[in-house]
Amino acid sequence: MGANQLVLGSLAVKNPELVSRWIRDYGLERWVIGADTNQRKIAVAGWQKLSELSLEDFLKSYQTFGTPYILCTDIQKDGMMAGPSFELYRELLEQFSIHLIASGGVRHKEDLMALKKMGCESAIVGKAFYENKITPAEMAALNQ
Repeated sequence: MGANQLVLGSLAVKNPELVSRWIRDYGLERWVIGADTNQRKIAVAGWQKLSELSLEDFLKSYQTFGTPYILCTDIQKDGMMAGPSFELYRELLEQFSIHLIASGGVRHKEDLMALKKMGCESAIVGKAFYENKITPAEMAALNQ
């Protein structure tokens, strides 16, 4: 149908056996594992429930398949335009072999440049884009 990857959030927490089977059957590169975190605990059900599962343990469980794509959203930063969780992302990139997609807090193109420099695969830009703090031209220029 044209999609190259699908994001698996709560399902990756609630049914890791099914997700593991899909990874084996269709390949690791087809999936982005959503790691929505609040104070380093994984949140599920649209961020409404905080699990007892730590972010680090969650990521370790998916490392067994190789180098996964991880979309990590710091819930406390999302929509706040207070800057991304640079320290958290730096720690994750040092500790795990992952393709990290940073989410939450992006304010301007300098944040995107810093995320790229630290090794993030990409970043989610929401409010900063809607409020014209980052333009499509600025985002495109970062990929050149």
